[in-house]
Amino acid sequence: MIHGKVLSSDLDKVKDMAVKCMEEYISHQNLSYKEKEEMKENHKQWADMTLKGIKNRLHDSDKIKE
Repeated sequence: MIHGKVLSSDLDKVKDMAVKCMEEYISHQNLSYKEKEEMKENHKQWADMTLKGIKNRLHDSDKIKE
């Protein structure tokens, strides 16, 4: 539950950290280079879409500070 406002830039930082962690995890998997790159790109796209949705919901409830 959020009682104050969240900075948009803080959410961006959290997303970037999550993407980096997943890229590191994926790089250690027993997959081909191509499969790893596809997984990394898919995860980044998912993170971007998810963050956009979170920001929209926070904006709609006046809980985000741009």
